[in-house]
Amino acid sequence: MDSWHDKVEILEDLDHKIEHVLSESETQQSDLIPLINKRERLLQKVTTILRQLPQLYQSTAWEQALARTKGIVEKMESQTAILRLQTQKVQHGNQSLKQYQRFR
Repeated sequence: MDSWHDKVEILEDLDHKIEHVLSESETQQSDLIPLINKRERLLQKVTTILRQLPQLYQSTAWEQALARTKGIVEKMESQTAILRLQTQKVQHGNQSLKQYQRFR
């Protein structure tokens, strides 16, 4: 059981780090990607424990982890949408510049 608690605490710490990086005005992929990868590996270990001890699915710690996961995913989706819009604006600006240069 200690292994479960240790892993859940590490997961919570990772989630806070990820949330911090996502809350920065300029999210750096170089900071985010290693945290996400580490979180994924940790979740694989946590789910192995959950399969062995299914009663842990009902634990407060697991419910909190799920809630944090939902929040992180929503924040990442939101930032992806913002980046997509910014990319479209840059592409439109580049097209306008090319047209301007053609008629100059």
